Order: sequence, then C-alpha cells, then structure tokens
Amino acid sequence: MAEGMTKGKVEGMTEGIAEGMAKGGKAAKVKIAANLLSLGVPMKTIIQASSLSEEEIKNMMQ
Repeated sequence: MAEGMTKGKVEGMTEGIAEGMAKGGKAAKVKIAANLLSLGVPMKTIIQASSLSEEEIKNMMQ
C-alpha cells in the first residue's frame, strides 16, 4: 500500500511540474507577443515568433 501511495505522489508531482512549466512557457510567449505588438511588428511575424494564434494575440490587444 505504501508503495502505491508513493507512486501516486510521484505521478501527481510530475504532472504538476509539467503543468506549471507549460503555463510558464505560455506566459513567456504572451510577454514576447506583447512586446512585439508594442513595437509595431506585423501580426504574421508575431505569430511566427511566439507560436501563439492570431486569436490569442488579438485577445491580448483588448
């Protein structure tokens, strides 16, 4: 039983770390896109540089 609990904790921590990293990566992309927008960089270039969709970028502008 203790082995199963330990395995469950490890799996939960691993999933939590992966989710946190994904959210952090998304936040970095949003910041990059916001900076590029403020510099007047064309939308197509921002999409390529940030890997965000046009819709995500337009939502930032609101």
